[in-house]
Amino acid sequence: MTGHLERGEAKSAARADWLARFDLLLFVIAGLSHRYGLIGTPDFFWVLALIGSLAGLSLLMAAIAFRRLWLHGDRGGKLATRATFVAVLVAAPFFVSGVLVLRYPALNDVSTDLDDPPQFEVLARQRGAAMNPIDAITVDEAESQIAAYPHVTGRRYEAAPDTVLEAAVSIITARGWKIVAQSEVSAETNEVAIELVARSLIFGFVSDAVIRITDESETTYVDMRSVSRYGVHDLGENARRITSFLAGLDGEIAIRAGR
Repeated sequence: MTGHLERGEAKSAARADWLARFDLLLFVIAGLSHRYGLIGTPDFFWVLALIGSLAGLSLLMAAIAFRRLWLHGDRGGKLATRATFVAVLVAAPFFVSGVLVLRYPALNDVSTDLDDPPQFEVLARQRGAAMNPIDAITVDEAESQIAAYPHVTGRRYEAAPDTVLEAAVSIITARGWKIVAQSEVSAETNEVAIELVARSLIFGFVSDAVIRITDESETTYVDMRSVSRYGVHDLGENARRITSFLAGLDGEIAIRAGR
């Protein structure tokens, strides 16, 4: 009479699978809730910390399950594999954010003009106590920006200020940014400023931006400044927003000039 060894069940595999799938659901719900303004950014940061911790825990439990599979031949390989895949999927944005933190300086205020940055008249007053204040750009911040984003510079166009203003508003509207205020043309500086609110593409993190259009008689100069409302590090978002807008403005001005 022959017998057989019954394989055990790696309980950590089922637990890892359940936790990873729960974490993914939490991530999706929290991300959509923040994107559509159902939860505030400070609360969302705490939820993200929890989500990241749960992803790490599910990966740990999956590793324990794989160890039991290897050493004792327990069942649960499919669950442990699925848990690993889902947990890695959830952890991927955290990994990318970590890479961006190491790649870019800790800035949340980026401007094409560091000596005389465009000023906020309306949006600065609307910032709450928990938000980043809109202050003067320090020398250290300016040096960090120049080193990391040397391409973040203003644009000079051989076009009338009205044409540039219309093109700028067209791009702002197309990108779904919200114009909050537009100043009257200053007789002293020949400038007009557009203050707007912009959100990041996926999670909807909010930044305030201001576009300054200066009439130089024969040419028109455009500067832009973008400031995150929360967080000490923007992960390069503000610089990308400025360069993307100005690249779009280049194309729009060229189209309007018939080139």
